[in-house]
Amino acid sequence: MAFEVDQEQERVRLTSDLQEKALSLPESPEFSRPSSTEHLAHFPQLRALAAAETREVPLPAWSVLCTALGLQRAPADLYRMVNALPQMLSMRTDSAGAEYVRFRVEGVRHLLRAQLPLSLQEHSNITHALLAESLHLGTTGPWRTQGPAAEYAFHALPIHSAATDMLIALSQNPRFLANVDRHALVTGLKLSHPHGIPTGNPASDVHYLEAAGVEPATHEEWICWLHWASMNRGATDFAEELARSAGELPWLTRWSRWRPYGIFGPSPRQDDAEADWLEIGVANGVDVVVSAREIEDSEMDGDVDPESNLCVLESLWRLDDGTPLGGAAQVQLYLDAGVTVRASGRAFEPVEEPDAAQRTPAPRVPSTATCRIEAPDGTLVYGGIGGILALHVFDPARVTSSPQWLKRPLLNARLSSAEWPLPEALQGSASPGQSWYEAVFGSDSCHVASPSELPAGITHAESIQFLAEVGLPDLDEELPYVSFVRPEALAEVARPPCRPLPVPARSSVWATGPVSTCSWTEHQDTSTLMNAVDPTHASPHPSPLQSDH
Repeated sequence: MAFEVDQEQERVRLTSDLQEKALSLPESPEFSRPSSTEHLAHFPQLRALAAAETREVPLPAWSVLCTALGLQRAPADLYRMVNALPQMLSMRTDSAGAEYVRFRVEGVRHLLRAQLPLSLQEHSNITHALLAESLHLGTTGPWRTQGPAAEYAFHALPIHSAATDMLIALSQNPRFLANVDRHALVTGLKLSHPHGIPTGNPASDVHYLEAAGVEPATHEEWICWLHWASMNRGATDFAEELARSAGELPWLTRWSRWRPYGIFGPSPRQDDAEADWLEIGVANGVDVVVSAREIEDSEMDGDVDPESNLCVLESLWRLDDGTPLGGAAQVQLYLDAGVTVRASGRAFEPVEEPDAAQRTPAPRVPSTATCRIEAPDGTLVYGGIGGILALHVFDPARVTSSPQWLKRPLLNARLSSAEWPLPEALQGSASPGQSWYEAVFGSDSCHVASPSELPAGITHAESIQFLAEVGLPDLDEELPYVSFVRPEALAEVARPPCRPLPVPARSSVWATGPVSTCSWTEHQDTSTLMNAVDPTHASPHPSPLQSDH
């Protein structure tokens, strides 16, 4: 295990006086052991440098920060300061001639910040000044490459904007999202929304991609996945602008039938595309991709041939745009050494994949994409419990295929989802009935219990009625506050503490996330208990590419 630490004394709490031991300054009548207040009085531009969110700052970016705070920004003034404080500041010039300034001791920056904190208005001024040097430049391509100030905005703008509550709104601008650093974006979202990211906006995609273990090697790979998440939501215009604003990308999602983030309950558009494996073929002269899902013999409409080896549901989708071609067909497969030799009820003719030497490098994907196939034209199709998606690779040399990502972050995800709105069906006073719950949690998932089977501690009349008529879904003990004793009886369990709890996830039922138990009533009202679950994590259809723990 490797640890990265700051240099000695960088995070040590410094005294209000910059002592010679912490900061050696040239002995002169003007600068003999000055206090931080005196430093700021002589060189107010130090406050702008201390306000920076990177350890070293391009000189033009420092100038922009000075302007935002109403300070002198002329390069001559900044050079004079660096030369006057050689023990406090250092400057380097890179191979391209760009100049960068930093504090020699990081703790000095924190001390100066504490000495004269920025006001909310000053945070806003900095954010707008950086926007003028980046997002508002008017360029159609990537603005992050348009000079040193834009380079600084790439790394720091999300954090500056977090202090002004502008970050969520900015994240809905594809030109902003395409040109800010992922780590800065995640940090800014954590600072601005420590209790969870609001649902229904692209910032929520950032959270779920992190939770799915997506750790891109490059900024371009990160934008490819943000583009994919937007395509899943059907936000094609947003996705196209995101791709245009990012510059040349190694690959992009061609079309997607993958379940988008933030959906509670069934989603026929994506659920019908769930795939155990994939095939490429031709149906009525049209190139198709086939998603196949194994089913039980009992699910077949007609008689099952005892000579067949496998029953599957096969759905056909146009290879070029993902349009469905008819409904799912029930097919019986006849296998020889694991290879299909005959298929009864099949509606397409299979096509072989390209030879291994001719295949396109495949972008790595989270673990819930469990199968992949390549079409003769190079289109890559992935499938899994979330559905299917098709990718087009533009630059094979820049495709990152390995190492594969973990099923979830090595450490806990930094971001979380805000509380989800209650589904419309549950917002009224009347229960929607068992059929609604089983449509959400799965067929035959709700177990009803007679009053004699209920624990004595449940006395609330409406809860008893709910348990007797609708029932609670049996989720294999994945609810931390409900226990089923086989075959179907409820058992009384200890009430969990009033805090978010980790929920073990099963990809076919729940997605990982917190469960709030604070909204229980004194009588453990079952309807309140059900509403306490964050719907982000309560769907039997997991978030796209969500880890299968």
